[in-house]
Amino acid sequence: MSDKKKVLIITYYWPPSGGSGVQRWMYFTKYLKELSNYEPIVLTVHPKSASYKTLDTSFLEKVRGIKTYSTRTFELLKLYSFLKTGNSSKGIPQGTVGDNDQNFFSKTSKYIRGNWFIPDARVGWNFFATKKAVSIIKKEKPELIVTTGPPHSTHLIGLELKKRFDIKWMADLRDPWSEIFYNSDLPRSKKTQKKDTDLEYSVLGKADKVLTIGPSIMNLLASKIPNQTSKFSYIYNGFDNNAIDSAQKKEFDTFTLAYVGMLEVHQPYLALKKILLGLDKVLENTHIQFYFVGDISEVIRNEFENEFKNISFIFTGRVTHGEALAIMKSAHLLLNLFAETNHSKTLISGKLMEYIATGNPILCLGDPEGDAASLLSNIDYGAVYEKTKIDESCTFIEKVYSSWQQKKPLQNKVTEIEQFSRKSTTKELIKLIETI
Repeated sequence: MSDKKKVLIITYYWPPSGGSGVQRWMYFTKYLKELSNYEPIVLTVHPKSASYKTLDTSFLEKVRGIKTYSTRTFELLKLYSFLKTGNSSKGIPQGTVGDNDQNFFSKTSKYIRGNWFIPDARVGWNFFATKKAVSIIKKEKPELIVTTGPPHSTHLIGLELKKRFDIKWMADLRDPWSEIFYNSDLPRSKKTQKKDTDLEYSVLGKADKVLTIGPSIMNLLASKIPNQTSKFSYIYNGFDNNAIDSAQKKEFDTFTLAYVGMLEVHQPYLALKKILLGLDKVLENTHIQFYFVGDISEVIRNEFENEFKNISFIFTGRVTHGEALAIMKSAHLLLNLFAETNHSKTLISGKLMEYIATGNPILCLGDPEGDAASLLSNIDYGAVYEKTKIDESCTFIEKVYSSWQQKKPLQNKVTEIEQFSRKSTTKELIKLIETI
């Protein structure tokens, strides 16, 4: 009979859905089981029912042995995708809907999404998840519930369970709630906005511990419950040092830039285009290549495909985590574009720790005073520029290119990166759990 203390983790995204949010709790559960007296139990959506845009089975081995319950869900995202693209998964949105489309279908979809599905379009899972969670709690008797989002609708499951049971509850918010970037693109009524902020206030107020991914977002969330600030904490997203070490580095003969991750129209892609066009003009008789790895908006792909003479673009689409890491290690410069939002200081890409761990130079377009810039200030060749700083960004790339051309490629020292390994961040989590 095990004497381990049980922790019920409720998460919509779980292998094989992929993504940085999945990796955060996938590794937390893996190392909670290995390093502590806690036994993680997961409640998630069955992959055949979930609204996943793509599937990646490469993570399944990481969570082998983790007790997992799954349920069906009822959402309209697959129907939306089918009506938009003729495919039930290809058009599933990553936050907002419709990109910049102004046709009737997209406008109507945005209105429905913004006002009927609060706080997000995956709220249809809550009925099934709450029912299943009640039976799990009665059977497994966990000492702690963890909800993680986005989707932030998952936290409403925790709110309901907190009302029904005398049980501790941690809410992990990887993004802001009412200030999340895509809300500004949705035609939400004042009534909708109030309902959303009321739900957020209830979750932040009732949770015994609120966890997030960085200091600025922690301060933003804590400011909403000023008499309970001590219960707010952050743990950075980490990186898997074993995966980094085992990824196969390619020796590219051509100077190679790479962007890895989702790229949508709310990110400063037009600024990146201006930077690359400026670079293209000074690269006479020289060729470089740019890898876009991940889900790249069709609108953005069209912007980059035909206007460059000396830069070729390779759109790989979604690849396995191992393949993405191989490209990160192989590229001579890694780029990141943070969403344009009023709360840009809070943004830390899920890929940023992996970028840092490769040792390669990093250029980001975002807030030079934000949390990402603070992390990059600890390495030699990392920069965060506002999207208007075109010349400065070009100069940074040219410096990296010149060093590579002289066969002296720039490399960052990453001797202190171990504190962000998945084992180290899980040890932080264990200490945090013991304070609840």
